[in-house]
Amino acid sequence: MASDHEIVLWCDHRYAGALEKYFPGELLRRLMQCVYDMTLELPKDVRSGIERAISEEDRVREVQREADRRMAVLSVRTDGEVRYFCFENGGVDTIGVAKLIRTHLTSKAPHNRFVDRLDRTDELTCNRYEQYVSERLTSSPRVIGVYEIDLDKSEFAMMDRSGEWLSCSLKDVSSAYWFATRKTYQTQTERLAKFNARMEECTAVDSERTMQTLGATQTRRPETHTMDELSM
Repeated sequence: MASDHEIVLWCDHRYAGALEKYFPGELLRRLMQCVYDMTLELPKDVRSGIERAISEEDRVREVQREADRRMAVLSVRTDGEVRYFCFENGGVDTIGVAKLIRTHLTSKAPHNRFVDRLDRTDELTCNRYEQYVSERLTSSPRVIGVYEIDLDKSEFAMMDRSGEWLSCSLKDVSSAYWFATRKTYQTQTERLAKFNARMEECTAVDSERTMQTLGATQTRRPETHTMDELSM
């Protein structure tokens, strides 16, 4: 770490060789123990001040690490059970979720095997998932997407930053992905534009889910949103 200080010990190679021979694996441990024992002999106020400074530096680093995180969250319903997942550091976006859906549908695998495809995710508690959903509604840039996949009903939904949900069938998502990626010579920008256009044609506002998210007393915003806005 930047605040660490390097300590270099010079020793004749013959002594170093002999120490390693007669005390294998002990040299570094004993040297570190010696340094640690010396720190215990420092005045108590000095040690306390150093520990406080180290703790504060660790706290600042953790705050920055959390601020730098980028994630998309996903809920998956299968056989009546709902599980929640988090993709870290831009690991997936809407078209990435669509790829997972198409791969699963075309494989003809049982729906309860879908979560096996989420190998680069962390599983979340329901409470943590809802916290990330709420954060998506703020100006925080950390949560880049919120998605729901209901394999029991074959439905897909995604939420924008206003709290408005758009939904469609899993089959429509799969079709949109195929349409956008079937030509191999396209750029990723071209694929994404085609995918977004196709999704805008097949998705509809899910009023019930939107009201559940925003709360029954909050007036729902009337304006519509494009697929590009959903990925912001």
